Formats: sequence, structure tokens, C-alpha cells
Amino acid sequence: MNSKCAHQVRPAPAGPVAHGLDGIPESNCGGRSTETGRATIEALPEVVAEVGERIPVFVDGGVRRGSDVFKALALGAKAVGIGRPFLWGFGAFGQAGVDRVLEICRAS
Repeated sequence: MNSKCAHQVRPAPAGPVAHGLDGIPESNCGGRSTETGRATIEALPEVVAEVGERIPVFVDGGVRRGSDVFKALALGAKAVGIGRPFLWGFGAFGQAGVDRVLEICRAS
């Protein structure tokens, strides 16, 4: 990346609220596959601080258990996406595996 394209990945100075967004999907989209990528839970407080209560922040990425959901909600997320654990459960045991993942998430 150089200064000619950096403006394409930086948030607009006016911020997301001024641009009329209905919500912010905060996700690293595979960003943890590099050595320098930040976890979504690390960036979440900054995103929430930027938008306050004006628009909801939805987070996914790195959520593996119910306690991760609780942490994200406590840090200001309005909704939390969980994907990989359900895929693991389904791949191993089909619908029974998905049901078990739900049980584990609820219990934790």
C-alpha cells in the first residue's frame, strides 16, 4: 500500500454516522491470517466509541464460545456472529453437532 491508495481503506473523516449508515459490520474478514492482523474484539471498543449509540455495531470473527459473545456485547456490540464452531460441529456430526455447539455456547 502507498499513499495513493491509502485513502481507500481509511474511514471517511466525517465518520460513518454522517454518511447515513444504518449499522457497522465489524469483521476482520480473514485478517488474522497475517501476523499483524488485529482481532475484532481488540478493535471493537474503538469502533463503538466512534459511533456511540447512534448506530449499532455488529461483530464477527474469532467468536468461539458463549463467553466470547458476552465479551463482545459487554464492549458495545449489538449483535455477534458465530460461524466456524457451527461448521466444525456440522462437519463432524451433522445437525447433532450444530445442536451440540448451541448447547455449549448457551452453557458457557
